Order: sequence, then structure tokens, then C-alpha cells
Amino acid sequence: MLAVRSAMTAAAGAAVLSFMVLTAAGAAPGQTVSSMDIQEEVSKENFISTQATAPIRLSERLISQEGQQLVGNTLTKSVEDRQKLRETQREKVREAQKAISEIEEERSRQAKEAAAAAEAEKHRSVVVPCSEEDYRVLTRIVQAEAGGCDMKGKILVANVVLNRVKAGEFPDSITDVVYQKSQFSPVKNGSINTCSVSRQTMEAVDRALAGEDYSQGALYFMNRSASYSGNVRWFDGQLTYLFQHDGHEFYR
Repeated sequence: MLAVRSAMTAAAGAAVLSFMVLTAAGAAPGQTVSSMDIQEEVSKENFISTQATAPIRLSERLISQEGQQLVGNTLTKSVEDRQKLRETQREKVREAQKAISEIEEERSRQAKEAAAAAEAEKHRSVVVPCSEEDYRVLTRIVQAEAGGCDMKGKILVANVVLNRVKAGEFPDSITDVVYQKSQFSPVKNGSINTCSVSRQTMEAVDRALAGEDYSQGALYFMNRSASYSGNVRWFDGQLTYLFQHDGHEFYR
């Protein structure tokens, strides 16, 4: 009895399934549908399902692409912002360096001016006017004429030059006195331009300009052993001998 019921149930289920397939396939009741038709119908259903889900997948891809683009744009902007920040910082550094350079240049200029003023004050003459060029010429003629002499010998040569500036028969500036024609042999032979002025010579010139004077008013000097005989005769015959110091004879 149970077996009969099971068979009946199975038959009923098969009939229902057959009806559903026929209905889905568009067949009228009682119309025969082949397995090929059933497969075709199933394929159609699968195609419809695929077509229905395709827009969803496309939408998901678009959303993913937009998200990636948004992230990319955000990263790009972040990089650009950092670059702008670094450029701003570099510009500030450049401005600071420029300001420091300008300050250092100004300090250097002020230091040079102060040094020049101090040097001018050190070389300030209480005897005769003395420009920077005059000072340079005076130190060179003293070095060329008395570089091997002691301090007093150097001061004496400077004294003679300064005495001439003050005297009426000679030019009225140190440079013009030194470069007066046929007066100083270092000018004639060029050694005034090639000698190296020592610190002792500069000190001697400074002391002479400050008023230290041992010359007794001498306007001439000569080294007898190194002078031409004609010059020696002129000195002895035309000038008044005053004294000798360190190889030089001084006259007025």
C-alpha cells in the first residue's frame, strides 16, 4: 500500500514538473516538448539572468574605477601640495641667505671703511699733507734708498723728502718731490717700483710723518761710495755738509 502511494506521488510530481516546463516553454497543455526545447529554454533563462547581472558588474567596475581615480587625484594633489610647500620653504631659505649675504657685505664694507679710516689716522701727517698715494710713494722711496739702514737711517731719508715739500724751491707734494727729474736714483733706475716695503720702513715713515725728525733741516743726502764722481763734486762744492749716518751723508 505504501509503495503504491509513493509511486502515485512521484507520478504526480513528474506531471507537475512537466506542466511547469511546458508552461515555461510556451506550450499548450497536451503539446509535446522535446529535451532539446527544454535545454534551449534553460539557455534562454541563463542568458536573461546573465544580461540582468551584466549592468551590475559594469556599475561595480565603474565605481571601482571612480574610486581609484579619486584616490589617484587625492595622492596627486597631496604630492603637489608637498612640492609647493617645499618650494615655499626653499624660497624662504633663499631669501634668508640673501639677507644674511647683504648683512655680511654691509659689515665687510663698514669694516673696510673703519680700517681705512684707522690707517689714514695712523698715517696722518702733522708735518705736510699726505694722501694715500703720497704715503705709498714715500714708503717706496725710503725702502729703495734706505732699505738696508737702521730705523734712524730710514727716518732720515723720509725727513729729507718732507723737508723738501716744506721748502719753497721744491714741489709742494711728496709724490711730486720724489718724482722730480734727476733727484732720486731709484726713480731713474725703476727700483722704486720693484722693491718690497718692509714693516720697519712703514714704521719709519709713520714716525717721520708724526714729526720725528733727526735731519737738522737736510734737503739732500748721498751715498758717497755709490755715487758718480760728478755728483760727489757737486755735493762737496755746492752744499753744506751736516752729518753722516749709516752710509749716507746729509747736506743742506
